[in-house]
Amino acid sequence: MKILHNVSKEGRRQILEILLRKRSRSEVASMLGVTPAAITKYLKGNTHPSDEVLRRCVDFADEEERFEIKRIILDDITSSLKEFLGEEGEEELSIILKNLKDRSLKLKA
Repeated sequence: MKILHNVSKEGRRQILEILLRKRSRSEVASMLGVTPAAITKYLKGNTHPSDEVLRRCVDFADEEERFEIKRIILDDITSSLKEFLGEEGEEELSIILKNLKDRSLKLKA
């Protein structure tokens, strides 16, 4: 999933926190193929999970967690687009978001 590469360090930490609400650190570490110490480092911001670890987070997340993870990813992308487009780009951003919504609706149909 290319999209995961664009998730911020903060977003990566938030995704881990979502999984940790219902599971222990050792359980999450085992699911993700990392050590519990790595989970601690991710949460403290000493390092961040790789794109592959994030993909595993998505794979192991239940439906509710996956919805929250998608929200984090979309918020990160929207924030990056706002930064890239600048203040004058608000209209462009609205068009981009509308196009994404339209495409999403077509995929569901």
